[in-house]
Amino acid sequence: MTEWRSGHALDDETRISIDMIRRTIENLHAVGAAALPYIQVSGDGDEELLDPAFTSDRIRDWYGNYISAWRRTWLMNSDPALPFGKDMVRQIRGMVDRYPEMDGVFLDQACYNFPDTAHDDGITAVNNRPCYMTGFNYFPHLELLSSLLHPGKSIIANGPYGIGIMKYIDGFMAEGSGWLCDHFQYYGLAKPMFFLVYKDSDRDLELMFQRCLIYAAGFTSYPKALPSKDLYDRYLPLLRKLFGRTWVFDADPLQLPTGFEGNLYRKPDGNLIASLVSTEPRAAGRSPSDPAVRIRTSDMENIKTITIHRLDGQPEAVNFTREDGAIQFDVPDDTVAGVVEVTTLGA
Repeated sequence: MTEWRSGHALDDETRISIDMIRRTIENLHAVGAAALPYIQVSGDGDEELLDPAFTSDRIRDWYGNYISAWRRTWLMNSDPALPFGKDMVRQIRGMVDRYPEMDGVFLDQACYNFPDTAHDDGITAVNNRPCYMTGFNYFPHLELLSSLLHPGKSIIANGPYGIGIMKYIDGFMAEGSGWLCDHFQYYGLAKPMFFLVYKDSDRDLELMFQRCLIYAAGFTSYPKALPSKDLYDRYLPLLRKLFGRTWVFDADPLQLPTGFEGNLYRKPDGNLIASLVSTEPRAAGRSPSDPAVRIRTSDMENIKTITIHRLDGQPEAVNFTREDGAIQFDVPDDTVAGVVEVTTLGA
């Protein structure tokens, strides 16, 4: 098959082709962007066009009904022992062989982990009824995909359902809702998280950037956001300062004033960096009753300077005090969002 219709945009008559994908990869590379074609390793089967050899691989719920996660499709069990799973192996190998110029893959729908009563994994049972935990589908396929792509190429996944499959994943996406960032952040101790928002209003995009600051996450960029380009210009310098960050594991290392959210990270050069986002606007003329930020880590005695970077782009030196093994400084009253760099003598 050299061309086909989209299985996602079901009403779009546009034909996708091997040549189109290769041209897209080439165009992305021409502007310095990585190309990660889409793949699922769990999979959906079209309700009308599904190969008859795969009909018995459709997933059933507790009541015996087929399950759909996208219109006009059924969820499939891709265990490699089943016909659909064997075809998934073919698809994975074929995709990697066909597009050697790609920089990796975007793995969608890495979120399924529930009982499939149409199949038996030999381990799972509910109320003494054997079934198949669909999360098991991912492991053999991701092990194969990882062996074909790593270490030179990347696997970026959407919504991984558990920490186990993160073994094979290089970065991951929180899709649509800010609360997912809070949920998924613990997968990102040393791997990047990206936040995808659907709405493109100016306020939604700014909320996206503020969530990205709090969780040190990557952001969404698309043509329909062009009217808010000034937000990208103002927030990206702050987010770039968080690139390559790792978590700080000292006990209770960061205390923020009421009405602020943020986190404390360590930069690749060993210095500390804290993100600050005002989340609770106040009535005009009121200031925080206690604007102090407190940071406590094992290297507080080596602190040399503190600099805050806010949306106006101008770095500001911040005076600080020491108290009980911590440092303390005040947040300027008009701070909307920013990052605070804490440099140490040894870094």
